[in-house]
Amino acid sequence: MSSEPKPDRLGGLQRTQGPPNVENEAPHAERRQLTVTFIDIVGSTPLSERIDPEEFFAIIRTYRDICDEQIRYYGGHIARMIGDGLLAFFGVPQAHENDPERAVRASLAIAAAIQEHKFLLSDGSFVRLGVRIGVNTGVVVVGSVPGEPPDRREVFGSTAHVAARLQGLASENGIVVGSSTYDLTRRTFSYAPLGRQALKGVEEPVEAWRAEALGSNESRFDRARRSPLAPMINRTSESALLAEMWQQTLAGSGQVWRHFRRARHRQVTFDPPVPQFARCVSA
Repeated sequence: MSSEPKPDRLGGLQRTQGPPNVENEAPHAERRQLTVTFIDIVGSTPLSERIDPEEFFAIIRTYRDICDEQIRYYGGHIARMIGDGLLAFFGVPQAHENDPERAVRASLAIAAAIQEHKFLLSDGSFVRLGVRIGVNTGVVVVGSVPGEPPDRREVFGSTAHVAARLQGLASENGIVVGSSTYDLTRRTFSYAPLGRQALKGVEEPVEAWRAEALGSNESRFDRARRSPLAPMINRTSESALLAEMWQQTLAGSGQVWRHFRRARHRQVTFDPPVPQFARCVSA
């Protein structure tokens, strides 16, 4: 395409479109907690050498559809496909409070579905595939890149890289998770510790666990109810206020406080409830 100035309708010259001024652009970016799942086929290169390229393409397409169905079912989406590897995000663009659990559930479902599926060939025979899956949770920055469409959002941070390296530790149809994913889901799934692992491109060794199965049939609300409460951090004044309100309630003068940003409060007082008594009489 020519970059020479073109005459406009009035016979003058139009100014050519220069490159975007990166310094003046202010792309939207935000910090998010994200769970990344990286899925890779075991032995895909030898398989691609044994069968026709069109058959290999059909197998990869079916494999992707199986993964996509489970990932979408659990609220994630495929961010990109790298060769026969899939990178899936749980928490972007839509976040859920249990995204790490959703990612591990999807990974278990994918491993089981791929293991059971018969990938048909043109001669009537079939092949079976195996996958390795890595799951990692961490804080990332999600934003658009200058020069790219504004609706295309990229993820910046080491979370995805660690997930890809954890995948390399997994056995066939196995799932390996990082420490943050483990901490957030250890009451939901059964794990086997793999210890501290040195990962390529990662400065410090990381703790890794192998996901084996769902831990029990109880709901996450049941698990939360019997789990110890997390400690309160930097909430000294709020804790003191709650204690004071509780003492006032015990004394018969209850209050309701609503907390807003910038430490603004609105106080609503009400009279203590008056007990009502009644006697049952026979008809």
